[in-house]
Amino acid sequence: MVNDEEHLLFKDPVTDDGTKKSARGLLLVTRDATSGELILLDGMSAAERLRVAKYDAMRTVYSHGGTCNRQSFATVRAIVKSEVIRRGEA
Repeated sequence: MVNDEEHLLFKDPVTDDGTKKSARGLLLVTRDATSGELILLDGMSAAERLRVAKYDAMRTVYSHGGTCNRQSFATVRAIVKSEVIRRGEA
């Protein structure tokens, strides 16, 4: 927000071949209700993002100069492994 006006931040480098474009603005990562796949929704307004926050699969790990929701590397690896197995990629 700048002067109470929302601005969707993103990167789109001039020298890019199309692989470095980022998602725009506020994001939500959630699971598709049918397939269970993780999906990214972007370009949301602050009001939209607040409305769907309960479906967010992301967790804040760093905020206002401190850490929160800390997890060990072993826990992160276990989560990734279970996702890979769930997707049948193991």
